[in-house]
Amino acid sequence: MVKTAASSPGPRVASGAGGNNGRMRARAAPSPSLGQGQRIDVEALSACHELHASLESVKCWMTQVLAAAGFVAVAVLSGCAPTVNLEPAEGANAPECANMIVRLPDTVAELPARNVNSQATAAYGSPTAVIIRCGVERPGPNLLPCFTVDGVDWLRDDTNDPDFVFTTYGLDPATEVIVDSTAVSGTSVLRDISRAVGSQSTPVAACIALEDAVS
Repeated sequence: MVKTAASSPGPRVASGAGGNNGRMRARAAPSPSLGQGQRIDVEALSACHELHASLESVKCWMTQVLAAAGFVAVAVLSGCAPTVNLEPAEGANAPECANMIVRLPDTVAELPARNVNSQATAAYGSPTAVIIRCGVERPGPNLLPCFTVDGVDWLRDDTNDPDFVFTTYGLDPATEVIVDSTAVSGTSVLRDISRAVGSQSTPVAACIALEDAVS
């Protein structure tokens, strides 16, 4: 489950600011006797043995190389995951989004990044547990819970629980993060991405405490 409220200083709102026994055995043939005047070429025999050993060594090395190559190929193929099809936000082509997306980490809450097919989007986990879209409309003042993580204000909408939607408040354009809370903690996700998200631009508004909003 998402655990954001526990780390919040208090409720706030958005404000306009083997072997084989049957196997036959072959008997070794008797060694032929040398006739008179016949000699064994010791040097040639030694060279033959060395050549045989060298060929066996090369054969063994090639086997190891091919085995390693096969292992790498299997590892690469097994690590492939299909591209995640996402709908880009209306303001996805904003330069602020381009500035932010390239700064997102390779892993979020220990989930690896996935390939996506849309501008200013990101996804993590297989199956997908985190979706990020930059360029959504900036929310106005509202009463949704607001939490600050690394200087970024986040609104939390749990209407579609267990899928939680977090939206930046005060950044223009806004960034939306959808988290499957059955697979990953929303708090962990926001902690890993807030620094990158906050780099897109200077906030133009901020959340305020509930008592300040009603006073």
